[in-house]
Amino acid sequence: MSPSKSRQYHYLPNRLYNIISHAFDHSPLALDLFNRFLSRRTYRRSFALKLIGVAKRSNDEPWEIRRLAALMLENQVLKLSPDNIEEFDFLLVQLGLKSSPGKRCEITDSVLKEGYSTTHLNRFILEFRRKLERLNRIHERMAGSRTSQSAMRDFIKMSKCDCKISVARYFFKPEEVVEQIVKQLRTSKGVPDLEHPPYVDKEAAHTFDLLPDYEATILRELCKTSIIYWVSKSTSSEINSLVEYPLTAIVLVIKPPGSHLEFEIKRAGKRRGHVLNIVYWRGGHEVPIPHRLDGGSMLGYLRHEAKHGSRFSIIYRHVHGSEAPMCLFVSRSAIFGVPKKGAEEKILEYFTSPRLFGNGFYEMRKAMRESVTAFDEEEGANGEKIPGLLGLSIQFLNHSIPGQAILSGTSSFRLNRVAAYLTDQGPEIYFKRGLRVEYSRRDAKWLADEILEEILGVYSPPAVPYRSYKQYVAAAFAVGANRDRADQIFLDSVQQIGTFWGTLLALRGFSWGESFVSRNVGLKSFWSNGHWKVKAILMDHDCLTVVDKSERVFQSLHAFEGISTDARYIGGDLIATRQQQTALFFLQQIYRVRENVGNEGKALFYRAIKKAYGATHDAVLTNSKLRNLFNKIFVERLCDWDMIVSSYLKTKSNGAGVEAWKEKVRTALREKGYSQKLIETHLETVETYSGFLENQSFLY
Repeated sequence: MSPSKSRQYHYLPNRLYNIISHAFDHSPLALDLFNRFLSRRTYRRSFALKLIGVAKRSNDEPWEIRRLAALMLENQVLKLSPDNIEEFDFLLVQLGLKSSPGKRCEITDSVLKEGYSTTHLNRFILEFRRKLERLNRIHERMAGSRTSQSAMRDFIKMSKCDCKISVARYFFKPEEVVEQIVKQLRTSKGVPDLEHPPYVDKEAAHTFDLLPDYEATILRELCKTSIIYWVSKSTSSEINSLVEYPLTAIVLVIKPPGSHLEFEIKRAGKRRGHVLNIVYWRGGHEVPIPHRLDGGSMLGYLRHEAKHGSRFSIIYRHVHGSEAPMCLFVSRSAIFGVPKKGAEEKILEYFTSPRLFGNGFYEMRKAMRESVTAFDEEEGANGEKIPGLLGLSIQFLNHSIPGQAILSGTSSFRLNRVAAYLTDQGPEIYFKRGLRVEYSRRDAKWLADEILEEILGVYSPPAVPYRSYKQYVAAAFAVGANRDRADQIFLDSVQQIGTFWGTLLALRGFSWGESFVSRNVGLKSFWSNGHWKVKAILMDHDCLTVVDKSERVFQSLHAFEGISTDARYIGGDLIATRQQQTALFFLQQIYRVRENVGNEGKALFYRAIKKAYGATHDAVLTNSKLRNLFNKIFVERLCDWDMIVSSYLKTKSNGAGVEAWKEKVRTALREKGYSQKLIETHLETVETYSGFLENQSFLY
């Protein structure tokens, strides 16, 4: 039972006192801060300094109290008129954004990497306020002692979302953040993986260079010792946690305080059952090769993704002069040990000992034997076969060394999950099925607001009573400002995906659908050039394939198996498919665009593909730095495929004979030095994928 309310908290009505006391374990400091907070309708420097002092006291105050003080400070700042230059100047010095007071001293340059557009004091103040105003839906409901219980609960809940408190980055030191992250996880030993081309390291270094110093320091601390991070029972799955184990995923995402950026640890084991397991069948079907290691990643696939993802990122930047909308590897390690009952077991012993592995050992070994047999058929036997339990484990690990990677620039707001959370069943899916907790109407409204704010960047809650989830979400999209932003972000996202795919198509690359399937495409709000914006991010490039300098010829038949699969998951009617499975369908569903906007998006999608396709060909043929990334023969023949397809499409439209067309192609390609086998492969590809190529005719 909570202690009786002290007279010193006279600005706290009993209904609010009890909520605060329960939320912060009867902390006198939390109660005192709220008592002062609710007693002030205007900004007070003395109180702002008190809040700054509490937020900075790393050794004295609990993390949750420091976050609370930071959020209260934002509320105080928003009470200041932007014309009060002198007081803003004073506060910015306290936050470390200015070295000394006075108009002659500009804001530190580091804010430009954070997403601000200026270091000029007056203009920076306007952008600083604009950034904080994103949470006006929380701040404007705090009305002193008349604050409702619902508003108080929402304010407290927001104080637990480190990433949403913009000023928190100026109070929590990077080493403190890393310590807090590690507290919520299990760890084991890893070994850094050094097997990759030099450009992978260069691209990782480039990724670090793009980050603000704060995030870069946190990321370097997480990467520097090759520690393997695993989910623990205390790791949260609530959206916008500092460390989040997203529902239905087996990765960890890190969302630093006051940051729009996200890092991903891929993969981090399973919370329930065995942290790491081996499976061969699931639901009566063979699992995909990368999923045979259940709960972890195979180092070979991580190497492939790092190599091809980095290569594509470099090419994209050369072609378009901007960063590709994709995440990138910054670290990769082989797993040496696995956490087990508070200890650490070596990976080989873990998979070999019934005592160490525990229940399900013999089922795991059966799956291991089936996997090794399949690996031997797919890749060839790997080394001599050693008999016994240990020998089978060695064979499996030789084929699939377990590994873990850390990536920068991801989003936990994947299209399929966002779409599900915005349906009528959203709260049921998130709270009951996902978090396995009961929820109230207030919780459901909170979920809607959080999701809508993420996908809109800036969000205006509807001024209607909450009656049902369906009614509330519909009302939110009916708000004029929200509707305009939804339409624009939908069009921007479609264009980003079209540009990405058009660039990949021009390189004759593909991903077997893995880069475009809805579970691997995310939406992310971010602060850029002094405004909140939203972008689409393509992730999980396990199967991305981009030709390297050793490849002389375009293997069209194999490539178009992957290309057509990409089309199937992207959508846009490029291939006959169930629209419900496509990224573009989910974007339409999420943003609830009208038919005319959907049609505009489809047209924009095609234009973006064509523009990127042409720009990529032009760049490869004319940019010496880019041309040097490819084999000379590949570059010389880059446009030959377009010639083949274009002539085929003209033949079909004119009703001319296909056999005559084949002979013309054979003659033209022989003169260019093509082998007969490659010529026939190209002709077979055109016939096999004729319907798909007709849908792609706008490219040729």
